[in-house]
Order: sequence, then C-alpha cells, then structure tokens
Amino acid sequence: MLFKFTTTATNHEQGWHDTVTEYVFSYSFDHAKAHIIGRLESAGWTVDKIQGYRIHFEDLRDSCDRTTV
Repeated sequence: MLFKFTTTATNHEQGWHDTVTEYVFSYSFDHAKAHIIGRLESAGWTVDKIQGYRIHFEDLRDSCDRTTV
C-alpha cells in the first residue's frame, strides 16, 4: 500500500522547524507512520503533527505491455 504523510517537526537543538511531505510503501498505515516518527526522532526531531492517508494506485505495466512477463 502507498501512503502520503505530511509531517511537521521541530529540532530544538538546531532551532529548526520544518514541514515535509513524503510517500511511503508499507503493509499498513501504522507501520508507515511509526517508521516516519522513529526516523525523525532518531535524528533529533520532535514530531509536532503528522497527517497521512492511503493513496490508491494501480500498476498496469505488466498487464498491458507484456515486457516483463
């Protein structure tokens, strides 16, 4: 599944505040969210706000072009 997250975080040590949008492939929403939060926290950031949702997509490459079949 593909998820889109917009995260606002603060790095108090550096005095930085930033908002980032990123896309994550994962088996679940909770796993993707935990990954983003864990990555930011391990880099010294505090997550102030995180919003995400699932993006529905369909990969037609193998079904229509037969190049990898």
